[in-house]
Amino acid sequence: ASRAACAAGRRDALRARRRYGDAARDAEGSVRAYERARRKAGGGRRRAGTDGSGGEGGGEGGRAAGDGAGAAGPPSWTDDLRSDASSNGLARQAESVVRSADDLAGCLERYRAAVAAENAAVDGCQDAERRSLDLLQSLEEGRVLSVSGFLNSIVDVRLEALEGMSFETFDAVPVAIDEDVATGGLGSEVAPPQTPSSSSSGGGGGLFMSPARRRAQSDDGPAINETRALNLDDGLAETRDAMRSTCVRQLTRLRSLRQLASFLDGLAGSVGSFATGLADRLDSERSDAAPSGPEAAGGDEFAAAWAALRRSLVSDSEAASGLGSRLAAAASGISALSAAAEARSRSHQEAEEGRWRALVESARVEGRALARSAAAGAELDRARNRVVDGGAPVPEDRTTPPATPNTKMDKHVNKAVGKIASIMGDDVMNKMLNPQQRAAVAKRQLDEAVEKERRAAESHEVAVGVKRKAVETYQTETADALAKFKSDERNEWDEMQTALVSTVDAFGEFRAAQLSSLTSSRETIRAHTGDIMLEDVARWTDRAEKTVSEQREGASDGSEDASDADGGGADSGFALTVRLIDHASVEEMVRGVLDEAAAGGGGDATDDDGDVEQAPPGDALARSNGESGAPSPAKDRPETAPRDASRDSLPDVPPDPLMGKMDSIFSKRLRNVTIDRYYAAGWSEEVPLCRPWLERKGSFDVSVTEWGTDGDLVNGWSGEEFEMRRTVKFKFKRTTHLYIGPPVAGVTQTQYIRREGNDRCVVMMTVEMDGIPYADSFAVEVRWSARRVDGTDISVDAGVFVRFIKPSIGTVKETSPIHLDLFEVIKTAIAEDGEGGEMVEVGPERGEENEVEKDGGDEAKQPTSGAVDDIATHSPIPQAQALVSQAIATVLSMPQRHQALLAVVLLYLVSRVLLLGHSDPSAHQMDELNRKVDDLTAEIGEIKVLIEAMLRQQSVGGSGGSGDEL
Repeated sequence: ASRAACAAGRRDALRARRRYGDAARDAEGSVRAYERARRKAGGGRRRAGTDGSGGEGGGEGGRAAGDGAGAAGPPSWTDDLRSDASSNGLARQAESVVRSADDLAGCLERYRAAVAAENAAVDGCQDAERRSLDLLQSLEEGRVLSVSGFLNSIVDVRLEALEGMSFETFDAVPVAIDEDVATGGLGSEVAPPQTPSSSSSGGGGGLFMSPARRRAQSDDGPAINETRALNLDDGLAETRDAMRSTCVRQLTRLRSLRQLASFLDGLAGSVGSFATGLADRLDSERSDAAPSGPEAAGGDEFAAAWAALRRSLVSDSEAASGLGSRLAAAASGISALSAAAEARSRSHQEAEEGRWRALVESARVEGRALARSAAAGAELDRARNRVVDGGAPVPEDRTTPPATPNTKMDKHVNKAVGKIASIMGDDVMNKMLNPQQRAAVAKRQLDEAVEKERRAAESHEVAVGVKRKAVETYQTETADALAKFKSDERNEWDEMQTALVSTVDAFGEFRAAQLSSLTSSRETIRAHTGDIMLEDVARWTDRAEKTVSEQREGASDGSEDASDADGGGADSGFALTVRLIDHASVEEMVRGVLDEAAAGGGGDATDDDGDVEQAPPGDALARSNGESGAPSPAKDRPETAPRDASRDSLPDVPPDPLMGKMDSIFSKRLRNVTIDRYYAAGWSEEVPLCRPWLERKGSFDVSVTEWGTDGDLVNGWSGEEFEMRRTVKFKFKRTTHLYIGPPVAGVTQTQYIRREGNDRCVVMMTVEMDGIPYADSFAVEVRWSARRVDGTDISVDAGVFVRFIKPSIGTVKETSPIHLDLFEVIKTAIAEDGEGGEMVEVGPERGEENEVEKDGGDEAKQPTSGAVDDIATHSPIPQAQALVSQAIATVLSMPQRHQALLAVVLLYLVSRVLLLGHSDPSAHQMDELNRKVDDLTAEIGEIKVLIEAMLRQQSVGGSGGSGDEL
């Protein structure tokens, strides 16, 4: 609110200053008007009471302001003026001079009051800013102390946590695993069966399986039951149970290894993610070009403390990365160990099952052979008994039966009969056969039983040998497998111990690295935190006050023009000072006129429309007084701001040579406008101008890129290199009736811009269209060239050139109004920047007859005939020529069959005209033709008058809308 009050006060003071200058010029003009009228009147009497020295500019006693009514002493200049005016019939001109002097005095007082109000607003704003700065300093001190305590607490908490950790590592030691078996309890020879107590008490066999989980040996155990059922030794059952125990221990150890590897792998992943995330966050902050976050809000001390904490975090990230790598390596080693152990366990179990199946099968074969041998022995006993029952006892050692009487039965019959007898029983056979036949059958059965019993005995002996070999093999291979298993188990345990010890060492090194980093960082942080951090706040306050002071000094140089010189506008700068034009100069001018008339130096009078003469030497408006030092405005044309004498001496910048190759759109002059001001208001886009203007003109789908140096900066048509370029895209509805194609056209403008100091500003536009026929066969080149003229003015020329096959009348007709409207928008933007300079538009053929737009709307002049000249250039003859050119281009763009048809029609019309032209026109036809020509001439005159009236009304409305804001 205080700054808004300063800006409002500044605008009021600047407006009062402009009105004060206008009043001074009005007073000067009224005195000069009186002087011209006095010269026309031809002399007059001297003013009463003046002595011979009054012709040199008057005395010091006449410098009082006002009309001097009631003042003691010699008559005032107003009395003298009125006396002279009454004697010459110039009372009205004299009263105008007096009123202008009074108005000048009133404007001066209002100007002084406005400057005083602006200074008071500035003082109040500075006091408010000073109080705000003090409050901000106190808040900043509290924030800095809070941040300081936070940094120290972070480091202290982390140190306390690290110091409370303890990692006690030991070297890996070998573990005793079943020493009785490892030293040869089940060596190459079969060991005696061991009791459960002796087996459990020998060595450290319970590494992965507690003694409570070991199988308790008993008669009801599965192995002992199986061996006893197969008639095997009980020692084999103990060996079988031992092998089963090793398989169970292997499975338990494998599960432990897999769980440990999974745990270490997950821990390594978590540590690695932490390290990577922390490093990425720190790298992103370090890669920023500008300081951000805490560093941007702190000073040197805070920056040093924050850098120390950041170094500690970087060290933590590196240590965590190393820890993650070591944990991952340990997990990988244990995973490989687990995979190898799993393969060995699977092979060990498969071999054990194969050996046991072979042993069991041999025992079962031996049992079956024994059963067959026993059955054969029993059959042999029955055969012997049958022979004894037949009456002829058979000795045990006889192998060949005695000769018997022929029973007329061959051996096959005896065998068959023997089978029947064995089936039917002895009672039935005794009834069927006689004793001799029964004896022969019994004898035959005895021989067969003896042979069968022999073969069964041999088979049993072979089975017993196979069983014995299987038992020996099982015992030998089992002993070797147990020894290898113990060795592998010991190696696996040692490797697992090594991996775990390495993991603990990695954690210990990580802790040591963090302790070292935090200890060093804590010393640095403590050295730069606490009360010393308040020095940052003090330095910041000093810099802020210095910046405010520099801005105040740079914006105020004792002149109300200081901030306007750099385009700052009415809302920038500080504390205006009063710059006066002493209103006593009016008195000096009046006394000079009266003295010249009294001395008879009237000279040759000039007409009212003659040139204005220079002011008398005593004119205070033509020099600087002791209080202000302000230069006088130029006498040939009124201005609202002093001209820069150094710029007046600069030569004019030559015209742009490329404009001669282009069709002119307009040529305008802006008075008291520099190239920098023209560029800032119209093309720099500090305040968006292009997009709003296009949208107001009915364009849609508008996109405007920023000015940049990317891409090709050389214009393809002119071959010039520019400083920047941008792209403007939009769509619009075409307005001319001469176009070919759809009514909506898409436009792509590639705009190039180049500034040559404060001499010239060139904007080149390459316009390409789409969505219309033959859009790729032409491009429109538009050029805006602004150059410095007359030292303080600029001339803006715009032209168009069409690179195409068809004529350009349609393009020029559509392009000209658009760029004229854009020029009006830029002119309005220049007028709204608060500098108060007046602007003059100069048409291409106006010369010195300029259209002046003054600050006050009541002083705006009517448009001169130059505005009509612009319209007059579009006479019917050039338009007819353009229409003919456009018609030819249209015909050339038609298909060939359409062109042929049109040619036939034209030939027919031409032939009719030629045939009718041979007949002599009658007098009546000639009169009718003359009448039509006269009517056409009158209509053209009326249209011209109507256009002049419209342009005049538009000019009055445009200048009146600016008001005091210019």
